[in-house]
Amino acid sequence: MELDVEKVKETLDSEGVSYTDFAKKFGIHRSYVYNAISGAAVPGRKFFAAWASFCRLYGLDFLDYVIFYDVK
Repeated sequence: MELDVEKVKETLDSEGVSYTDFAKKFGIHRSYVYNAISGAAVPGRKFFAAWASFCRLYGLDFLDYVIFYDVK
């Protein structure tokens, strides 16, 4: 499972929410948000929890932003 970072970027842009605003609103560090979205860090529990809260607040489906891989 991983975050669809391109879709996250597009959504933040379309909603007019900067990485800094997102970080402040959901209580995570700005550099972590930037690194998670840019690919320098793997988004973890805190980021996914913040993104779930963002989706709830903006009426979005959290699962639209998650990529699932089939397990063999």
